[in-house]
Amino acid sequence: MKLLLALLAVFGCMLVAPLASADSLNGTQVTLTGDLPTLGTAFTNSVTRTIGPGLEFPSGTLVSTAGGVAVIGVNIDVGASDIDFSYTQNSQALSATFNGYVFDFSGATITGASLDPSSDYNSGQIGVGFGPNEVTVNAEGVFFTAGSHILVDLSAVTSPVMSNVPEPQSYAMLLTGLTALGWCIGRRRLHVGRT
Repeated sequence: MKLLLALLAVFGCMLVAPLASADSLNGTQVTLTGDLPTLGTAFTNSVTRTIGPGLEFPSGTLVSTAGGVAVIGVNIDVGASDIDFSYTQNSQALSATFNGYVFDFSGATITGASLDPSSDYNSGQIGVGFGPNEVTVNAEGVFFTAGSHILVDLSAVTSPVMSNVPEPQSYAMLLTGLTALGWCIGRRRLHVGRT
């Protein structure tokens, strides 16, 4: 009886075991918002997309919802492990406590975010921050030129995908367990039948 319970417990765990845990953000969702003059005060619409090859928030995706404040033209690509900003116009970001972008991730835990050395600006000009589900890029007071570039490197752990369908290895383990169980039951009947 103990063997049967153990086998059922093992097989039950296999049904809900994680299939994968990866460092790629592909397949997760990201919501982009512009905040000004403080972090948490949105001045733009929010746009949500699923990360995958070719995901881009082209210039004009974010639209100001605050009178007299414009969004600087920039193409933003969110990749499997980075965020790439390519500015399309000359403009200076307003000076404020926070003037930049907020990326909220669903289905991933952000474990790191930093300004890549290949960026046209340094960490004294561009502030990069992160939390478990968020990356912030603060560009307050920075003058951007058309063609300038910022790259933010990310590291993350995606949430495991749960499956109700066992993989082939699970079936092999189940068959092995059932065979062992049958052998034990048959052996027990032999012992019980002898006196």
